[in-house]
Amino acid sequence: MTSIKEIRTRLGTGFGLGLASGMQGLFASLTQSSPVPGRRNRLILTANLLSFVVLCLVVFARQIPVVMFRYDGTFLLITAKNQQLWMGHGAALTMNFLEGNGGLWWAQINTLFDPALVIAHWLVNDTYVPVVAYTIYATEFFVATILLGVVLGLRLPIAVFGAWLGSVVSFPFFVPTLGTDLLWGNPHALTIISLMSIMVFALSRVRAGRYGMALAVGIALILIGAYICFEFAGGAIQVIPVAVLLALVCVWNSASSAERMMKIVLLAASGAILAAVFGQFLIGLYLDTKGGVFPDEMWPRPLGLTNVSSLLAPGGRVMSRVLWFFAICGAVIAGFFATRPIRAFAIGYLVLSALMALAIALIAVFVGDWWGPNPAYFDIYAYSLASLFSAVLAAVLLKLVEPPIGRQWKRLALSSALRKHVTFRNAVIVLAMVPWISLGWARHPYDNQNVLNGNPWRWPPQATAMTDYFQRQVGLVQGAPFRGRVANLAGSTFDKPLAFAPFASQHNYDQIPLVFSGNEHRIYGLLYFGIPILIESNHFSSPFFHLLTTRLLNDGPITSTHAQTALTKFDPRVLAAFGVRYVVTDYEPAVDVPLRLKLELVPSRTQFVYELERPNLGDYSPTRVHFLPDATAAIAKLASPLFDFSKEIVLTDAMASADLIPASKSEIKVFRDHLEISAESNGRSLLLLPVEFSHCLEINLYSGGAEPIEVHRANLEQTAIAFTNSLKGSIALRYGPITNSGCRLADYRDAARLKLSSVPRTGLDLAR
Repeated sequence: MTSIKEIRTRLGTGFGLGLASGMQGLFASLTQSSPVPGRRNRLILTANLLSFVVLCLVVFARQIPVVMFRYDGTFLLITAKNQQLWMGHGAALTMNFLEGNGGLWWAQINTLFDPALVIAHWLVNDTYVPVVAYTIYATEFFVATILLGVVLGLRLPIAVFGAWLGSVVSFPFFVPTLGTDLLWGNPHALTIISLMSIMVFALSRVRAGRYGMALAVGIALILIGAYICFEFAGGAIQVIPVAVLLALVCVWNSASSAERMMKIVLLAASGAILAAVFGQFLIGLYLDTKGGVFPDEMWPRPLGLTNVSSLLAPGGRVMSRVLWFFAICGAVIAGFFATRPIRAFAIGYLVLSALMALAIALIAVFVGDWWGPNPAYFDIYAYSLASLFSAVLAAVLLKLVEPPIGRQWKRLALSSALRKHVTFRNAVIVLAMVPWISLGWARHPYDNQNVLNGNPWRWPPQATAMTDYFQRQVGLVQGAPFRGRVANLAGSTFDKPLAFAPFASQHNYDQIPLVFSGNEHRIYGLLYFGIPILIESNHFSSPFFHLLTTRLLNDGPITSTHAQTALTKFDPRVLAAFGVRYVVTDYEPAVDVPLRLKLELVPSRTQFVYELERPNLGDYSPTRVHFLPDATAAIAKLASPLFDFSKEIVLTDAMASADLIPASKSEIKVFRDHLEISAESNGRSLLLLPVEFSHCLEINLYSGGAEPIEVHRANLEQTAIAFTNSLKGSIALRYGPITNSGCRLADYRDAARLKLSSVPRTGLDLAR
């Protein structure tokens, strides 16, 4: 009872003004400038930062295979490896000839602009890249969260504790993490989270009459926005709302009306510049996708309370929910009893949570099951605030119990020298060092079979007989001819309840080859070894590629995931037209194709590799042209088993000349960010390339004949080139904020003109 009395005394003897006065005084003790000299604070900061970095390196090095979680994390590492090898060095996303049919690279992140991955690849080999990269990501967050805490006016120990708290809950100091998996698998988001804190810090420097500082801050805001568009364009739609809300809080927190007006003008000007430069690019990026054109074919999800925050998302563990609860409670208390600036940001954080809940309720009422991005992902960019307000609540609770605990200390037979060091500040510092106990759990994760079963997407992927064979036969080599792709059809019926969404079934099936061979032989396990695949893993893959794969390489209507391509139908005619040379299955197909490899994973699970007779390596030269400016009619023609891709072609626009002969010779050579094409003919010929057509293509081709070269959209998705006598030169696909920024909008207009969204999922008329 003594403790309760002490707490009540600290709060005040009653409710109302007494309670408010007590809590306001308590918050004042948490947010006042520290009475300790600045040198002590710098020592605390340096010691904690050094402790954090060393702990990251030590713990992460002990559990390398799973430092980046499951599919998302390993795919990020694979993308970074291959973008360094194959993507152009400029400011644009370029052709990705490793995935799909030569579409754009994974637009979720341009890893060539990511300091953590660039530095990690420069310093260490593939094996240790996740250790160095995640340490850099984590350190960015740690420092930026402390910086944000300083802006909020928190005492340094509380800000440091908030940085530790957010890190320990979500980063892989423990496997699995104590809380959410989102930042475990997508640590690149930590860079953007850190930039949000830097944006707030920059705006806090704006003062009335200080025009030089205002100009510098405006330039900083433009640079931050530009960096996000270059490096993280695929996540911008989630970042922008949080950035706008934080900026509005900074405006509200102004010390005077003059300062407020200066910030408004600054934000309006920088926002207008960013919209003018990057608006067209972002709109095209998000519209010209399979989700943008075929929303009803995407995986739907019912929305509920777990979508309010990334900390509540399914798959998370108890500590992420505790962190969310602490953050909300800390923000509520700060909103009532604290003063600005912490009060302004507390209310802003609560408004963000309320808007998330409102949006989810409106979608549930007026839309139903949601096919778009998970709303829970949005608030992750306010994760530093969640960490700090959790620390605030913990500090409030500790402050409330400090007097009775101190009284108990005095009753102990301790020396006065020891008792004087038992202070709130030192208690927080000691608590901040507790994460070092994670060393007791840090070991090679696959010593635990449960970890392997739950997280078999290890790093680096293991070489197998299958990857060795594919690497020899079709692996990409700089300057060498294209030799074909691999398509994996295995696992589409593995998980019977997911038959309507075959890639989800295949994703579950992939854990079998991963556990027993260390490689799933589908996407990341092949890409790591430079083996081109037909499947795409890209939220921004084109609607044309989605249309052809769903209608021609799947039986019946399917539900798609936003990122991945599902391939289930063994149709040699269509697969070969896409440049597929090898097909992986978990069954023996009815078609007559030669078996090249058989890999038994376990007695009941075997994978087969079949070789197609004549894949399109850039040497298909059709002479019979069908002009069909409607996607439904075009798909019906292509779906006919009598349609021969090597001899026939569907064009959506007319050719200048239809008097064609087959080319006598043609070849595609693959280079870092472009393809080199060469061909010969005795007249006018047409090449059907296993390359995705786009208005983003940059064509540098020369012909030996007098007639001009023509480039057409062929078979809805592929590229056709008409030439006379000879052809030589290069094609490249480039798209970015300042390079061909409107080309994807042109592709989207093609989709609308050809009525892609009207193509039925079943019942196509296959009559010739």
